[in-house]
Amino acid sequence: MATVTGPGQVKLTWTAHGGNAYYWVYYRDRTAKQTTFTRAAVPAQAPPSVQYLLAGGHVYEFAVTAANQAGESPKSPSVALRVK
Repeated sequence: MATVTGPGQVKLTWTAHGGNAYYWVYYRDRTAKQTTFTRAAVPAQAPPSVQYLLAGGHVYEFAVTAANQAGESPKSPSVALRVK
């Protein structure tokens, strides 16, 4: 789930996996016609994750993966929303 939490900010929530998992957030700016996802610079240790410095009025699409020492999962179904 994604919710706008303030100007240029989005809060992402998901169901955590057990064990030693960490989470990569992927995003793209659909308004800017980005066709590929960019991985956030730092993984989240647990949900939720707040993404900052997003362009107001733009529609962003987000997906999350879980990762551990065995590797990274496929991306979750994506969610999209317009940032304030």
